[in-house]
Amino acid sequence: MNCFYHENLGAVATCVDCGVGLCKDCVQNALYTRDNKPICLNCSKKEASAQANYASSEVNALKRRLIICIVIFIAGIVAFNTQNEVPLNFFAMIGVWCLANIMSCFIQYF
Repeated sequence: MNCFYHENLGAVATCVDCGVGLCKDCVQNALYTRDNKPICLNCSKKEASAQANYASSEVNALKRRLIICIVIFIAGIVAFNTQNEVPLNFFAMIGVWCLANIMSCFIQYF
């Protein structure tokens, strides 16, 4: 069997995902491996795309968490400024802090 990408070279390994032949250069320059076995260029592109999509979803989840934290922070400032007595200000801030901690338990599911 010859290398899928270099037809004039003999294959020394096969892609773990699709099984195409890979020459020595392709094996050494493989972008991704699975269990120390090479993945061909086409399958590496699919793997990179999947990782990019996962990273993008993680970034979006972090943005949602940030927005929720900002909303809770603003609610805390409003609660703090609407109370005229010092003890009530303290309890308003404690309440918002508790709410933020409770929300953090559920934010991971957004």
